[in-house]
Amino acid sequence: MKTLKEIKTEYKVFINQVPEYLNWIEKNITKKKLSYSIDEIEKVHLFYENNILSFLDAEMLKQAFIAYMGEAFMKYFGGNWELSMMKNDEAYGTPIINNWGFDNEPHVTISPFVWTEIIRKRGKMDRTIRQIFEGNINRFKK
Repeated sequence: MKTLKEIKTEYKVFINQVPEYLNWIEKNITKKKLSYSIDEIEKVHLFYENNILSFLDAEMLKQAFIAYMGEAFMKYFGGNWELSMMKNDEAYGTPIINNWGFDNEPHVTISPFVWTEIIRKRGKMDRTIRQIFEGNINRFKK
């Protein structure tokens, strides 16, 4: 089991490398400037889902997916990266998004890491990333 110091160090490294991960997504998946459109989000999701088991650098793909999905989510709904410190949480020790949504709406933290675990365990998610984004866009539409 990782120590708290190791977990915090890994989180800092991840946060510092988010721009690199986004650049990797841009060059390897979207082939153009990132727009975070729903179609682009779906494209990144499907690329991850279809390639994670066979990709040469699976860890880079995973980290890039987490960074991109987190940044896309924050673009639409606000929030900020935090380190999950709740030991009974599936996302413990990983980057999560907190403080998203609007003040008058309750929200829970979002974990792109958990999305990767669901895909790894089941092969795909029950709801697509597109459905998650569109559902929240409709929920928070003013």
